Amino acid sequence: MHLKYDMAVVGAGPAGTSAAITAASRGLRVLLLDRVRFPRLRPGECLHPGIEPIFRELRVWHAVAEASAVRPEQRRVCWDGGSRLESFGQDAKGGWRAVHITRSVLDAILLQRARDMGVEYRQAREEPLQLLRRSGGDVDGVIIGGAPVQCRYLVDASGSGSWLNRQLGVAPQVCSPKLTAFCGYREGHLEDAQRFYTGVDGWYWFAQVDTHTVNWTQVKYGVHTKPCVPAELSGMPAAGPSVCGFDVTWRRAGTLAGQSYFVTGDAAFVLDPSAGNGVLHAVLSGIFAGECVVAVTEGRENHVSVQALYHEWSSQWFDAGRKALAGVHGQQWSHRIGAA
Repeated sequence: MHLKYDMAVVGAGPAGTSAAITAASRGLRVLLLDRVRFPRLRPGECLHPGIEPIFRELRVWHAVAEASAVRPEQRRVCWDGGSRLESFGQDAKGGWRAVHITRSVLDAILLQRARDMGVEYRQAREEPLQLLRRSGGDVDGVIIGGAPVQCRYLVDASGSGSWLNRQLGVAPQVCSPKLTAFCGYREGHLEDAQRFYTGVDGWYWFAQVDTHTVNWTQVKYGVHTKPCVPAELSGMPAAGPSVCGFDVTWRRAGTLAGQSYFVTGDAAFVLDPSAGNGVLHAVLSGIFAGECVVAVTEGRENHVSVQALYHEWSSQWFDAGRKALAGVHGQQWSHRIGAA
């Protein structure tokens, strides 16, 4: 097999599908590859209200809204022994409402939209995936199970493993001590649809994912072993998979864009889930990468200018998120992060 695509995307999560939808909507031929078996467990099922107009642009909002039974206007924040309710903001139409949706459902909605747009989807779980390079070393596509597949642009949406950077031999920029997020599910109902506890040793996050399922996520500084179910939820029966852990050490990919590639979503950078906008960043970075590929393909921009724009945008997002989180985690934790 030696096929030619305008764009190949590695990873069919929110970043990858958003990139594929954006490019396919402008007539580009897109190949979407994934190596992970669906459905996937991922923390981050409470989406920022700002994602609604983005999903409308991708034409998936109707399906997402139908699948989101829980739409809170506030979350409870517990800090230093106190408790307060925080709104997500408002406009002339009223208060903004967060979107609670299980990750497997969101993945399925976005993937179906991509396939409806004519994106060619292929799972390569059992096939080795390698980078295809030109004689000069530039990225030229992927090698799937030994067969080269050429593309004009390659988008890495592979997640926190940052497949493309590893293939290029580029090390990430690590910006915090090691952090591990653990999460699990219980069957029950919370009084507050979102609840965030923070303290000197870390933080807890509780969320009503749907009408009968509660997700909990925990990060404890310096602790990397599976925790017990939080006491507040211990009376609820287990629901879904057992406790899972994820490396959420703050890090940015060593390279974010090149002559024929873009790195998106968690492959571009990782901040711990208390940032609250991981899916929003993933979707926006995918759209941005897709728009960059379209602009070059249509001759409106050159590859140098779009690389610079994408790199600047992604770096600014990471730096702003890192600064905001340093404040959330407290002054003592901020000093540790600043020294990392």
